[in-house]
Amino acid sequence: MLGRLKNRLFKAAGDSDRDDLMAFSDSVAGLNREAVLHMLVLANALRLTLAIRHKLELTAYLDGEPVSDQALYPEKIACIVKALQKSKARMAARAMMIWLHSAKAVGTPALRVHGRDLWAELAKGLGNDGEIALARAQLSWLKAIDFPDGPTNADCLYIPRMLNPHRPHLAHIRWIGGAVQHDTARNVMRA
Repeated sequence: MLGRLKNRLFKAAGDSDRDDLMAFSDSVAGLNREAVLHMLVLANALRLTLAIRHKLELTAYLDGEPVSDQALYPEKIACIVKALQKSKARMAARAMMIWLHSAKAVGTPALRVHGRDLWAELAKGLGNDGEIALARAQLSWLKAIDFPDGPTNADCLYIPRMLNPHRPHLAHIRWIGGAVQHDTARNVMRA
């Protein structure tokens, strides 16, 4: 009986994560291209800041490389989102939610398809170098974060390898113990 209750709780938590991810993806789909581009520029500035301030190797994690404490990444990012919401930094909190949902999708194979859907919507907001530079200039306060020039155009074009909607054939490959290993039902259960 205890096992069934535990299974129900895990299923409910997984369903909640899936519903949250799908709702966030739908809200991104409702934004215009310029708003999505601004959110991506801010999100990528925050991704770089996570590496500097919080020592989170988020880029490596989202690209499928093993990192220490990777199981805790969604929880750590959720705490940062809550702190941003509490400090009334709504725009930054919304941008950070991109990484929260991405981290959950990478960590849970059943959510990866929804994570790719989210990144398909976000990729629609990517612009050319001029548009990215303009968005970076409009968010000039980013320079004060932790790096003098803010994120570069290349930083703003980042799409996680594990959630790349244009190259899903690469998402099933993971680095485990220094060797490439394909996601199979057995390997996913071990991870």
